[in-house]
Amino acid sequence: MNTLTITWIVVPFLSGFIGYLLSRWAKYLSLITSVISLAYSLLLFSQSSPITLNLLDNYGVKLVADQLSAYFILTNALVTMAVILYNWESSKTAFFYAQAIIL
Repeated sequence: MNTLTITWIVVPFLSGFIGYLLSRWAKYLSLITSVISLAYSLLLFSQSSPITLNLLDNYGVKLVADQLSAYFILTNALVTMAVILYNWESSKTAFFYAQAIIL
């Protein structure tokens, strides 16, 4: 589950970068990434114990993914999906979709 959490953090950055380079696929990559974020939040809801990652070894920096953070991830995924679908037929550039998915 730790690998899945790190993957969930990295995927928006990679898809935003790839979407910016391949502007034809920016809309689709952004939508797929928001669906992945939605699926990850639903997976966090099903976990009984929180996921804890020690980021900087002995310096006390920890990333905790629990059911409370799943609500925030779910809200972020739904709002991002709504923004992407609302602007689907508009003439927004790949930069817009890259920024929307990274934020």
